[in-house]
Amino acid sequence: MIEGLIRTDFALVDKREPVSSVAGWLKGEARDRPLVADRGRPWGILNLRRLTKSALPARERLERLAIGTGVVAEDATLEEVARALTDHAVDHMPVGDQRRAAGYVSALDVARALGVDGIAASDALVEVPALAEDQSMGEALHHFHEVSVDALPVVDARGRVRSILRRRALFEAGLNRDRADGRAMPGNPPGVLSGPVRDFATDAWEGVRAGAPGGVLLEALEDWGDAPVVDGEGRLVGMASPVSLLRAVTASGGRSL
Repeated sequence: MIEGLIRTDFALVDKREPVSSVAGWLKGEARDRPLVADRGRPWGILNLRRLTKSALPARERLERLAIGTGVVAEDATLEEVARALTDHAVDHMPVGDQRRAAGYVSALDVARALGVDGIAASDALVEVPALAEDQSMGEALHHFHEVSVDALPVVDARGRVRSILRRRALFEAGLNRDRADGRAMPGNPPGVLSGPVRDFATDAWEGVRAGAPGGVLLEALEDWGDAPVVDGEGRLVGMASPVSLLRAVTASGGRSL
């Protein structure tokens, strides 16, 4: 059962609303996580991967930035919720019924409840390309087309992880060039995609060691959303995400429920 795992810090937003209606959350300025509704009925979630599929001006309808996941029932089992999350490859899903949303459940909370003992960071790897600090945002955009994670590692000349670039940074860069009416905002520098990755990457972070236990990885994912996994020299091995950790947990059988 998922009682106790349902989070209620959410805001229901209709899929016909403009993308600008969730700009605060995308930029990290709003606390409540948007859940997408269809005329008041819970329908799905935001899908940041859509950000890198096509241009989304602030006036575009929100459904272009969403995926219809349906809802999981409040009395669903952990196994049922884990299967729904991994089948949709999403890190959270609405909880409730076809008429109302009670909240949402996250892949990390389900992984914790199932048990991460016996899991190492290397069990949850996703292979991704690495970015150099001087690569352009345009090149980064191309790489984001190819991956399922929402952040890419930024490495130095020796392949050591130095920071990460979040997918939402691409939206923030684009949002800064569009007003709600779709016209360019004055005073913004042209050629955002030609700018270097270093200008949009997060603060320095060296990643999680491949042999680190699942609990350490889970904490890193809670803090960062996606986590680079590195070897003993700090060189990139791969990325881990909430979904890849949950898949590793379910593959291992989790704890006895």
